[in-house]
Amino acid sequence: QNEMAGNRNKRERTSSLLTLVSFTGTLLLTLWMILTDRASSSPIRWTIALLLPFIVATYGVKKKSLDIAGGALAFLVGFVHVAASNSFCAIMIAFFITGSRLSKWKRKVKESFEPTEDSGPTRDWKQVFCNGVVSSLASVLYLHANGMGESHLIISKQLHWPTMYSLAVLGSISCCCGDT
Repeated sequence: QNEMAGNRNKRERTSSLLTLVSFTGTLLLTLWMILTDRASSSPIRWTIALLLPFIVATYGVKKKSLDIAGGALAFLVGFVHVAASNSFCAIMIAFFITGSRLSKWKRKVKESFEPTEDSGPTRDWKQVFCNGVVSSLASVLYLHANGMGESHLIISKQLHWPTMYSLAVLGSISCCCGDT
């Protein structure tokens, strides 16, 4: 029992630390966007960029699709995507909903194939990090190149960085969907 209590305390400390890191990261990213004039967007977009990921992450924790640390990191990943582009937001929400549903669908049948492969339908911070780090990095680079808002995909002989970052986000999330 002492070992179980020690493991529980370690998980709680990890969750608290990741929650702090997630919100600190969001604050630093917001400050960077404001100071580099990448944040010239409406207050409505800022509100949505903060509120929508919070609602989705909270919903995921309540439905046990995410643990606390996974929810905190999902908030940061969601903020970056929503702040960068409406398209990135839609892609991330579609991935979260379909991934959560498909992870729970026919769970018993999947366990007979790979019983030790997965930690269950609840995603922890490591899974959120692995699924979100590449697309989050591409979203931050998109923000740096384009600022908050949409950019058309431009395929030409001239290199158009927002297009490249958009394709990187799409490709990364597509790979994560294939893994799920």
